[in-house]
Amino acid sequence: MFRKFLKTNTKKSEKGFTLIEMIVSIAIFSIVVVMALGALLVIIEANSKSKSVKLVVNNLNMALESMSRELRVGYDYNCASSFGGDCSSGGSTIYFKTKDGDDAYYKFSGNTLKRKIDEIDSAEVSLIGSDVFIEDLTFYVEGTGVGDEEQPRILVTLKGLSEEGTETTEFNIQTTISQRQIEP
Repeated sequence: MFRKFLKTNTKKSEKGFTLIEMIVSIAIFSIVVVMALGALLVIIEANSKSKSVKLVVNNLNMALESMSRELRVGYDYNCASSFGGDCSSGGSTIYFKTKDGDDAYYKFSGNTLKRKIDEIDSAEVSLIGSDVFIEDLTFYVEGTGVGDEEQPRILVTLKGLSEEGTETTEFNIQTTISQRQIEP
């Protein structure tokens, strides 16, 4: 009977974890936590980059859409300082007449896109936010010659970058705008 009591006592004392088992389990848990934190940091960085790209896209989309809308219904496009100039080789400024007949222009100046309509704006208005930097903007105009039987169209190429915190996002955009009214 004494022997039986000794065996049951020994079995009860064997329950639980040894120090080595605890160290191994803590090491495995630490490795899993470090890997999860690494993945979390990558996700946070990707989210920041995504926000920067979305900011650029929204900002430029609004600027280009408003410019396209106005140019579509305008007429007499050119890139020279006086009306009737040639834009087939490109220019950083496009002059045109609005649908109401006002003189207007869009121009690339000081790393931004600016607009001025003589009868409406007293000064040039920047169309993009201060966190978007345009490196190059060129307007190409075709079909403005008298009797050329071509529908006037404008090709806009835009290259730049956006900086949000430590994130820098480069972009290249190209769009074509055709005049809505057909010239006689």
